[in-house]
Amino acid sequence: MLKFIAGVILIVIVLGWFENDEPKEVVVEPQITVLSAEEKALEKDAYLKSLSDDLEHIKSTTATMHSDAGEAKLHINIMLAVLNNYAAKLAEQKKYDVDQSDLAFVAEYKRELSAAQARVLPVLRDQYGPVLRAALWELDIAAKTIGKGFRTINFVGGAFAANRNIKELQVQFFESFSQLRFKRTQYRWREGADKYTYYDLKTPDDTVIGTWNNSSFVAL
Repeated sequence: MLKFIAGVILIVIVLGWFENDEPKEVVVEPQITVLSAEEKALEKDAYLKSLSDDLEHIKSTTATMHSDAGEAKLHINIMLAVLNNYAAKLAEQKKYDVDQSDLAFVAEYKRELSAAQARVLPVLRDQYGPVLRAALWELDIAAKTIGKGFRTINFVGGAFAANRNIKELQVQFFESFSQLRFKRTQYRWREGADKYTYYDLKTPDDTVIGTWNNSSFVAL
């Protein structure tokens, strides 16, 4: 009898052990930070001060030409990132209570950024031609940016007798074509060929402010 009672007690203890080991659902309440009016005003002032600092740089922002293809490629990437960061900073105004007295300053920021883009982007497109030529010379492909504002890229190479090669290059460089705001790419299989394949690109004008995420553009 004592052995039976002891066995029952052991079973109860073991079952109780496993019951206590069952996972408990833990509910974590979201932490919501409510800023006071004073804190909001301080954040807005810091944001506007940051815009003011950027504005001085934007007014003097220019692009420079580089004879070395590697340096030109680096310069293009840096300048595109800089312009995108300025636009992203401007987009942050939605988070702050920018009042009527600040709107004139924000409008000046937009106006100067738009003018900087109009100065910089044509120079970057002009440099992009030599960068492409350096990247594609082993494939016997020539590349040149042409037209007003250098908004068209002309490719010439025997590889473009095959449509699959045209598509492959267009896809490979599409993000760069978009962010540099080219309007057209053209592919000829030989110089002077009457027939050629082209793509019209729906990119924004140089003065349009917005942010890029890969090849997607969000206008502000």
